[in-house]
Amino acid sequence: MKLRIIIFLCTFFTVSCTSQLPLIDHKGIPYEKLNVKEFDKRFDDNPDWQKDAFLLEDGTYVQENEYRGNYYQYIISSNAYYGIAKEFYKDGQLKSIGRVFGNNVKIGIWRFYDEKGILKQEINEDLKFGSFSYNDILKYLHAHNKLKMVNKDIPAIYYLDAHFDDKKWNISVFVPVDQSKMCKDCPIGSIDEYNFDTETGKLIYKKEGIKIVQDFNDLQN
Repeated sequence: MKLRIIIFLCTFFTVSCTSQLPLIDHKGIPYEKLNVKEFDKRFDDNPDWQKDAFLLEDGTYVQENEYRGNYYQYIISSNAYYGIAKEFYKDGQLKSIGRVFGNNVKIGIWRFYDEKGILKQEINEDLKFGSFSYNDILKYLHAHNKLKMVNKDIPAIYYLDAHFDDKKWNISVFVPVDQSKMCKDCPIGSIDEYNFDTETGKLIYKKEGIKIVQDFNDLQN
């Protein structure tokens, strides 16, 4: 996942700062049906659509694909550290919907529907966390100035990679270098890594400033 983040980020280096921390709330996500004809037309007009991520004019990040007859959407607002993941049946009826933190961790209420659009199950993913949750992670990173490097052309979530397992948060933050400092064999940025105990919030592991170097010629293509 880190490599994907880095490749996406390394094409943009005009860096600006953000002073506000967009914490995650859980306002209801409305039920909606997918317009399958419009979805298919996007694929017909751009056969590479399902292979890449795209930014809309308002900065929203969108990724779509089709797999085994079902449709998938992943949508992220430009300043959010979570995305909304949706799966649809082949006729466009919503199958499941929920939030994902840092590209990998399901959070909040996930809802699952049958083919008639009737809600059949709700799962509260937050129950698996201890007292130290995702918003506490954002507060920690913000307090230590680790979320200040946000490019207006890149969704905030692409600076943050999160994993949760065995009651432990594994967090990676990507910090890009300024475009003026790019050169052959120079780092394109660095990774800061943190592990937290979800029950106590104790910082178990920290390693900052892991340099990331990529072939300069690749960045020019």
